Order: sequence, then C-alpha cells, then structure tokens
Amino acid sequence: MASKWEVSTDAYNRNKQNNYNKALNQYGQSVADLMDQWYADYNPISKYYFRSDDPKKEYDRFVNDMTNKRKNDLTQYMERNFNGIGGSNMWLDNYWGSTADDAMINNFVNSKYDAALEQLDRALKRGTLSQEGYNSALENLNTQKSGAFSSVGAIGQGLMDDYRNDLSEKATGFNSDIDNFTLNMYDSLNPDAFQQNFDNLYNQQKLNFENDFNLMTQDLNPFDVTQLIGDARVGQGVNNTQNDELLGAIEDTEKKKNDKVGLGNKGLF
Repeated sequence: MASKWEVSTDAYNRNKQNNYNKALNQYGQSVADLMDQWYADYNPISKYYFRSDDPKKEYDRFVNDMTNKRKNDLTQYMERNFNGIGGSNMWLDNYWGSTADDAMINNFVNSKYDAALEQLDRALKRGTLSQEGYNSALENLNTQKSGAFSSVGAIGQGLMDDYRNDLSEKATGFNSDIDNFTLNMYDSLNPDAFQQNFDNLYNQQKLNFENDFNLMTQDLNPFDVTQLIGDARVGQGVNNTQNDELLGAIEDTEKKKNDKVGLGNKGLF
C-alpha cells in the first residue's frame, strides 16, 4: 500500500500537469510556463500534503494570482514611465515641454527681422526714407517683433500640443487595457513592445518637427515692410528729397525682388 506521501506527491504532480495543460489550452505557452514557479512559490508539497485534492480551486487560484501579479507589474511600469497619466500628465513634459520649440521660434523670427531691417537700411540709404522716417519705421518694426514672437510661439505650441495629444492617446490606451487585463492579454499587452512603439512615434515626431513647423509658418508674414515704409513716408512728409514718381518705381522694383526671395512668394522676409 502506498504511503500518504507517495499518494500526495502523485496527486500533486498529476494536478500540476493537468493545470499546466489547461493553462496552455486556455491562455497559451507564456502563461503555462508560469506554472512551475507558481507551484514553487505558493504551493509546495509540504503544504499540499495536508490539503484535500481540489484541482479546480487550485487552477482558479493560479489564474487569480497570475492575473493580479501581471496587472500589478504593468501598473508599476506605467507609474515609473508615465507619471501622472490620466491626471496631471507630467510625463509629457519629458517629451514636448513648453520650451522645446524655443530655438526654432527664435531662429524664424530673428531671421525675418534681420531681413526686414536690411530693407529699412536700404530705404534710408537710397533716400526713400529720411532719418526721421527710418526711426519711425524701426520703432514700428520692433513693435511687430514682439507680436511675431507671440504669434509664432502660438503656432509652435499648437504643433507641440498635437504631438502631446498623440503620445497621450497612445499611453492612455495602453493604461486602459491594463485596467481591463485578463490572462488572455498576457502576450499582447507587452510593455516592451508598447515602449518600442511609443518611442517610434516620438522619434518620428522629432524628425517631422521642423518640416511641420515650416509648413505651418510658410504663409505667415510677421513683418510687413511695405506697410512700415509707407507709414513712415507719410509721417516724414516733405523731408524726402527724392521724386515721388521715382520713389514709386524703386519700391515696385524692391517689392518684386522680395516676392521672388520671400518664402513661398507669400511676403515673408
């Protein structure tokens, strides 16, 4: 007659194999492979020996334990990498913070400002503007510069908000799947695969950033030099010694030049 230990060990091994096969059929190889460790951690023979056989309850406990463990691991992963998700979303600042577009905005505005200033300098040298008219135009140009930083900054911020929304949508979707996690999702809800896809999206955004910004600003005219010169000439009155007809011809020629060199022929200088 077999000893209690032999009977218990046989039942233990038999139940373990049956539960393994059941997990393999129901959830796949990855979940079934968790069985050995689960038995080692939670169900040693020394404890099993004094418990009556109940394979169904044992299997249900395995499923419950592995579901909770996986869900907890995924939740901790999100807390480490996506701080404040669904709330403050502070993690987004690591990707598209408020200053991420500063260099691009400064370069755009300053380059257009320098080109506009050069035109005013030429207008002064050729006599289209008097010194008084030039000073007035320069003052108005500097006023426009402040407005240009504001308007171009809004464009940059809008673009980054779109990028942030795309990243947030991707992370939020994964986080929602964690809330609804079952062992059927063990392989599909993979944090390593998700992180790779997420990083790919962010890297693509970085590659597109300058081109997207240029497309959004190509029709922007931050400095209206023609208007600046026109207003200054009105203000300077008869101080200009040039012939009005000649001045008009010079300005028409200058405008045609600007139309050729301006970005997209839209008057950007």
